Amino acid sequence: MEVIVVSGSNRKNSQSERISKIIQEVSTEKLNIIPKLYSLYTNDLPLWDEEGYGENDKKIINLKKEFTQSNAFIFVVPEWHGMVPPHVKNMILLLGSKPLWHKPALIVTISSSNGGAYPAMELRGSSHKNSHICWIPEQVVIRNVKNWNAKSEDEIFNRLISYLETLYIYAKNMEQIRKELSKLDIKEFGM
Repeated sequence: MEVIVVSGSNRKNSQSERISKIIQEVSTEKLNIIPKLYSLYTNDLPLWDEEGYGENDKKIINLKKEFTQSNAFIFVVPEWHGMVPPHVKNMILLLGSKPLWHKPALIVTISSSNGGAYPAMELRGSSHKNSHICWIPEQVVIRNVKNWNAKSEDEIFNRLISYLETLYIYAKNMEQIRKELSKLDIKEFGM
């Protein structure tokens, strides 16, 4: 199974990247699944352009190829001023619909204080219509992220493990759903 963990910060040494690496380790050790890390810090993507979406840009071609091959996604998204960082939204726009089409994704939001819920609401409310990404109902919010680590095996850690297992069950079963949906005449965009 191919899984991508998206580190949703473009900052060097970000908490998003730290948490993404913890998710990689936990998935490998406890669930025997080795997700790939896609960092928005190390992958400097161009801005989305409505004139062709930059389809000929090598970075976008590689992005789409990598995400098309994946069965599921984990988005680790920091809360910046109560919002999803623009680089995350830009990446979703660049991907378009095919790479994310009816694939499950888990939202993990992080906050340096006691926030973190707003990015989950924003992703659920505005990123799925044309991308067709399927956010699973579960989500993890890690507050006071600088103080959190997987070694504590607290309630957040246990929830993370449980929701990763849930995501992987979705991923296994949605492959058949995608096959059946591909036979339908579904428009790529619009209602």
